[in-house]
Amino acid sequence: PVPWSAVLTRGAVTTTGRDLYLPPGALTASREYVLQFKADMRSAYGNDRPYFAVNLTVQTLASPLVAVIGGGAVRDVRAGEPYQLDGSGSYDPDVARGGEAAWLWSCE
Repeated sequence: PVPWSAVLTRGAVTTTGRDLYLPPGALTASREYVLQFKADMRSAYGNDRPYFAVNLTVQTLASPLVAVIGGGAVRDVRAGEPYQLDGSGSYDPDVARGGEAAWLWSCE
């Protein structure tokens, strides 16, 4: 597992009440992370027990690839004639747009 502190900086994480928000792309897909949460307990227990900590293991999943074919889903093509498909709008949701990607197309 990768400790979250190796991936995120304090400014990248935001909280609202009891919710924790990680920005998109903060964690890499298909990896396991250990998040450690610490509560400051000094106001309740004094300096005898200043912090309470718990670890949470998180497994990230890869998103499905998005194939976008320019020009619509239905085509009339003459047999034996070459035809070019434009898949430049396709993307991997787990990789920043404009990032490196390689695509392999096949006809079934």
